[in-house]
Amino acid sequence: MKRMAAVCSTVSAGLGWLRSEPDSLFVTASDLATRAGMSAEAAGRCLRREAIRPDGAVRRVARGLYWWCGAGQAETRPVPDAEQIGRRIGGPGCGATHFAALNRWGLSTQITPRAMLAVVGRRPVSPQPGRIWFFGRSNQARRELDFEEVTFLEAMLCAGRMTCVEPWWPSLAKCHWWAREERELQLEQPDPPPPPLDPARHELIREVAGQDRMGGRAYLQRVDQWLDTIDDAYICAAANIARSRTQNAA
Repeated sequence: MKRMAAVCSTVSAGLGWLRSEPDSLFVTASDLATRAGMSAEAAGRCLRREAIRPDGAVRRVARGLYWWCGAGQAETRPVPDAEQIGRRIGGPGCGATHFAALNRWGLSTQITPRAMLAVVGRRPVSPQPGRIWFFGRSNQARRELDFEEVTFLEAMLCAGRMTCVEPWWPSLAKCHWWAREERELQLEQPDPPPPPLDPARHELIREVAGQDRMGGRAYLQRVDQWLDTIDDAYICAAANIARSRTQNAA
């Protein structure tokens, strides 16, 4: 009876911490143990029990990884898609690759139904082999980049290695137009957010690209051309917004 009471107490403590967090949250037994002040064994037991309950607020999405849907919303709120799960498992330095990266940057019209992700180091075991594919990369410096920045490098890398790639120069011109349009929309806001590829981080991106063993001179040239185009597009966007505001003020 005492053991059962202790189990119930730890489960209640774990669920209490989860309910204090925002909805839609990835959580592991280690997270729960650290933040709720319980053992890893008790935290794992808490998550497993909650996941098998029909009305539970947690759903298992991969081995050792759970999704906190929010109290009473597990049946109505969908679990994350394959890319979100893959990104969580991939950790720092993870980014889309192959057609997923090329399509994101307008270098291919091919659409893949799979989440194709590049990760730093040995590729992890996929929780959904038919939907999530991992590709290992040896460049540890990629951990300094965010998901979109790694995806950009993967697009530049794959552009020279894969078929079904759109013509380079028209794609570059399209990127200039897209980046300028997007930045103008952002600059119209009172407190504009940083752009997807912040010019302040372009030098870091170049440095990290220089450490990619799979690259080469052509790869680095593609990175430079694309970053220079994006930088120019942001400058044009800022000039257009300033001109528009001056005309409106007059």
